[in-house]
Amino acid sequence: MRTDEVVVCDIEVYANFFLVKLKRLRDSKIISFELSDRSSINLTRLRAVLMSHTVVTFNGQGFDIPLIFLALEGASNARLM
Repeated sequence: MRTDEVVVCDIEVYANFFLVKLKRLRDSKIISFELSDRSSINLTRLRAVLMSHTVVTFNGQGFDIPLIFLALEGASNARLM
């Protein structure tokens, strides 16, 4: 992946569900990372995508990015709430 790629990021967080959704602007490709009872989050892949793209968020500094960092540290859904 090129480092000049731009992705838009949004997260959703509930008591038993955490979702990171990224959309690449160049081609509208969407990738999702879910932490729930039915799915574990692929931390290696999420970290790689975030490190290789310019990430744009609406409320990233105050909400999205701190929670994503917690998830990358292995936080549970309860801690992410």
